[in-house]
Amino acid sequence: LPGEYQTVPRSELYCYVVLLRNVVVSAVITINSDSEVNILNYHKGEIFRLTTVNSDLWRELFGLIESKKVDFVLRYVMAHPEKKTEKAMAFSDLALTLNAAADILADRAASYCELDMNVTAGPVYFTKLVKRTQRRLI
Repeated sequence: LPGEYQTVPRSELYCYVVLLRNVVVSAVITINSDSEVNILNYHKGEIFRLTTVNSDLWRELFGLIESKKVDFVLRYVMAHPEKKTEKAMAFSDLALTLNAAADILADRAASYCELDMNVTAGPVYFTKLVKRTQRRLI
């Protein structure tokens, strides 16, 4: 994931960008997402989006929508409908099923990227040590 910030909303937003990089001109794209923060930010307007930590991706997303003349719709779909069955009825079975499948694929992909604690413990420890030392020197 490019950029300093590594968050779930950023990774989902990056997926939208990668999708748009690869579509043909004048494509019709509808994304159903359970990323409430991205859905809200999408609808808050350009000025707001440019103040977020993900402004680089928002700029690219809207640039691609414009340059490729894409008919782009971003809709909310509820995450984990099994916990809120009454509210889940407001969403199509297809949207809920595809969202569940996306979660399974994301978990599988994340497992390929996990690093063993023995690999990460040293760099994490020494990074914290350097920061503590630098704070004492100031």
